[in-house]
Amino acid sequence: MRAHDWQATPLGPPDTWPMTLRTMVRVVLSSNHPMLIWWGDDLIQLYNDSYRQILGHERHPSALGQPGRVCWAEAWDLIGAEIEHIMAGGPGAWYDDRLIPLTRHGRREDLWWNYGCSPIEDEEGVRGVLVIVNDVTHNHLLRQRLEQTPFFGRQPRRCATAGPAMIGSGRQAPPVARPGLKKVAVKQLRPGMYVEQLCCSWIDTPFWQSSFLIESAAQLERIATSRAAEAWIDTERGLDVDPAPGASATTPAAARAPDDTVFRFRPAPRATLDDELGRAAVLLDQSKRALFDMFNEARMGCAVEVRDAMPMVESIAASVLRNPGALIGLARLKTADNYTYMHSVAVCALMIALARQLGLDDHLARELGLAGLLHDVGKMAVPAEVLNKPGSLTEDEFCVVRSHPAQGHAMLLASPGVGPVALEVCLHHHERPDGRGYPHQLSGDELGLYARMGAVCDVYDAITSNRPYKAGWCPADSLRRMAEWARAGQFDEAVFAAFVKCLGIYPVGTLVRLQSGRLGVVAEQPCGKSLLLPKIKVFFSTRARAYIRPELIDLGAPGARDAIVGCENAADWGLRDIDRYWLGDGVVKAS
Repeated sequence: MRAHDWQATPLGPPDTWPMTLRTMVRVVLSSNHPMLIWWGDDLIQLYNDSYRQILGHERHPSALGQPGRVCWAEAWDLIGAEIEHIMAGGPGAWYDDRLIPLTRHGRREDLWWNYGCSPIEDEEGVRGVLVIVNDVTHNHLLRQRLEQTPFFGRQPRRCATAGPAMIGSGRQAPPVARPGLKKVAVKQLRPGMYVEQLCCSWIDTPFWQSSFLIESAAQLERIATSRAAEAWIDTERGLDVDPAPGASATTPAAARAPDDTVFRFRPAPRATLDDELGRAAVLLDQSKRALFDMFNEARMGCAVEVRDAMPMVESIAASVLRNPGALIGLARLKTADNYTYMHSVAVCALMIALARQLGLDDHLARELGLAGLLHDVGKMAVPAEVLNKPGSLTEDEFCVVRSHPAQGHAMLLASPGVGPVALEVCLHHHERPDGRGYPHQLSGDELGLYARMGAVCDVYDAITSNRPYKAGWCPADSLRRMAEWARAGQFDEAVFAAFVKCLGIYPVGTLVRLQSGRLGVVAEQPCGKSLLLPKIKVFFSTRARAYIRPELIDLGAPGARDAIVGCENAADWGLRDIDRYWLGDGVVKAS
């Protein structure tokens, strides 16, 4: 596409193209997904190398710069109305397994497609359409053949590659009852069976996917090393147990209570910070690995498996419910190498905590947690050298980075099961109530609650974390600055006020000075007490300018006489590694 003579097309030379088009072209060229753009009233066509195979030699390279109606004349009666509707201001759409016959490789073929269409907008309105498309003809025909056998009845899952185990706390919820599900002993498993779920904690599952086909003895050996004694199998997608005497199989209806139609998080008794830190550290480490796999699959063009992400969200929620300071505080201590993944986990935790503070139900809190986990998936389309650049970005590089919400939105549209909450947060978490955000400069009532929540959580974790180009700010100082930005119209003030109540005025890890002249770090925000009275681990005397024996002080305890005077900068006192005073031994043991 870079070598094409655009001067001869209605678009003219690339240096005259609108910034919106140039930005979207960079997004398309940096993606491994087959993608194309139809731009302007003539729907002039641009596409990347991955899309060339779909075109076939009959259309490439002549399709570059050609009107979409001309290039795809034989299919326009099937797809044209959808594209014209989007250009007229209609919403985007996603289509699964759709039959669109085409002439390709010299013959007319019946072809099946998964594709999504999204409007490309700027201040002038809808300027074009971004299309992500996958040829799924092979999968469709394979499924037809498999349906002729007694063992399989559904399309194989996409991107079902094994990866590192994810982690969670507590047992996974049993699958929703449906025909074909059975609970069996692990020793009854054999190749050809389809495992819907292993009956063990998420931390103990040896596979990235919660559901998978057993294809080898090696998989059985990995299952045997887990702590699962039983498993749910789906006999409509794989083999049943041997009908040998004594073989036991339990249907879901007999094995568990009737399914509750209203989702609720499992009860999570309140834990102290010290008790929760060890579990939170392990959860963060394994979640980071699982997200690396998930985002890497998204980078390679695979759909995000929402069903596999939900156990991670529920495990993060359980940690937040036990003690939000542990996971949120630990996630702040990220490095440049793992920033994107740890940031996603942190925003997931913050969204769940904020949802609970706002009084939203557990089902919506879980959806918001998933939205936080996936909000930055579009960064997988941004080159690493730009994403991790230690210096200032050029204008072109900044445009590429600013494309990540739209790119992520397109990826999630291509992923079955992603709901409207995650789509809204992904696309609009950089929008601002004052209209100065991106990509669509929404303002006021145009910006929904979920996007407003995402904006607050995203910014807080970003500014409190160390980045390649700056050190993270103190948590309390970050809240103070965000309060100023909220008053200036960058955040919803009501949402921000609820956010402060989640974390406390002095979040875990804040360095404070007490009236007694001692310095300490906030070690815990006790539940149900004043935001001004956290627990402090004191370790330094400002009067003697010397370290003292560390001591935990509860400012909210009866008879407590000390109080916080203000926040301090560790560098001003020559203090290093102050986080060790609130981390305690739990994290060391977990590592």
